[in-house]
Amino acid sequence: MVDTVGPLSPGLRTLFSIGAELGRGGMGVVYRAVQKSLSREVALKVLNPDVAADHVFRERFVREARTAAAVVHPHLVRLLDFDLLDDGTAYIAYEFVDGLNLHVRLGQGPVPAEEARRIAAHVAAGLAALHRQGVLHRDVKPPNVLLARGGNAKLADLGIARPLAERAALTADGVILGTLEYLAPEQIMSVGLSTATDVYAFGALIYTV
Repeated sequence: MVDTVGPLSPGLRTLFSIGAELGRGGMGVVYRAVQKSLSREVALKVLNPDVAADHVFRERFVREARTAAAVVHPHLVRLLDFDLLDDGTAYIAYEFVDGLNLHVRLGQGPVPAEEARRIAAHVAAGLAALHRQGVLHRDVKPPNVLLARGGNAKLADLGIARPLAERAALTADGVILGTLEYLAPEQIMSVGLSTATDVYAFGALIYTV
């Protein structure tokens, strides 16, 4: 794989051959990469260096990895590796889903009823698996639904997931995490979050399909 990205830590490059950027958000950048030790393709999420020193962002990243490792399901993107390197680099390696996300699929035109039902069933199953483990996703939206070429849909991105039982938040007061079009009222107000919060987002997602 051709190395096409800018400066990344030497330690990370020792472990992975890093290719094209797949996406980016407030916490990190996701690259298509090959894990050298196992010669397998992965989606490599690297915590942005400018936030890696912030304990809140770093702890949220660690929690994402622990949550992904604890909940394994065919309709959730699988965690393959995670580490905090000595040079300060934090990364998560997820399975690489060869396909596109639901947001891109919706831009290609109407989704046939049978395909829409399959996507809905797969996302609901992945979400239910998280809820059984006491985890709220909090960011169910089309870009976070990956559609593999074989037809399997997988729910991705646990970056702002949190345990249902958690009282203390890793978010400053007045800061809303998530995408407005898919946020339940209680998530906007940051009070009384429950599994119904994710179900609201799921309903909004299915409406877009």
